[in-house]
Amino acid sequence: QIDTWVEWLNFFRFADNPQRAAFYRPLPTQLFFWLGDTLFGLEALPYYLLNLTFFCLSLWLLKQLLYRLTHSGWLSWASVMFYAISQTHFTHLYFLSAAQEVWLVGLLLLSLLFALSLQNGWKSWLLVWLSYVGALMSKETAIVTPVLMLMVLVWRQYQANQKSEWQAYWHAVIQERLVMWVGLAVISLAYLYLRLGVFGFNPTTDTAY
Repeated sequence: QIDTWVEWLNFFRFADNPQRAAFYRPLPTQLFFWLGDTLFGLEALPYYLLNLTFFCLSLWLLKQLLYRLTHSGWLSWASVMFYAISQTHFTHLYFLSAAQEVWLVGLLLLSLLFALSLQNGWKSWLLVWLSYVGALMSKETAIVTPVLMLMVLVWRQYQANQKSEWQAYWHAVIQERLVMWVGLAVISLAYLYLRLGVFGFNPTTDTAY
């Protein structure tokens, strides 16, 4: 329960404060449950419906990403179907405390799609950076997003011209997006410092979830 905007902003602070949780996952934990409590109180059904909506949105984003990578409607739909019925999603949807898994996937996919779809320019890169920050605020494993982004962009360049020399890959993947990569590197380093150096690392809890 919070009563002031200062307490609300404490959700996002790395330093120790009364609103801090065991993990730094402010979007799917503090913000999600604060918003749910404000709108629905202790009625559980709306929480589940909201989490299920995020899950369905992540499936749609996955479909969009796979179609851009494969240019195959049936393959992208089949892949999404296998992903959707995976038993691993049971805990993500049944236990509201595991909502961070759903948020993580959705925001990670969003950042990959922005990197694939948008043109050069500050507005475009800002969308990539914001979605990446959102993923990091959902779960720590989002730190691998830049690596996945590199793989996706290299694959798209390979599809465009399978006979490209390495210089073509460097130009299309790195040089044309240099500002984006620099921003991702700054965000990643700042997050690692704040998460490990300020928030702290607990080997017991941080490796358990």
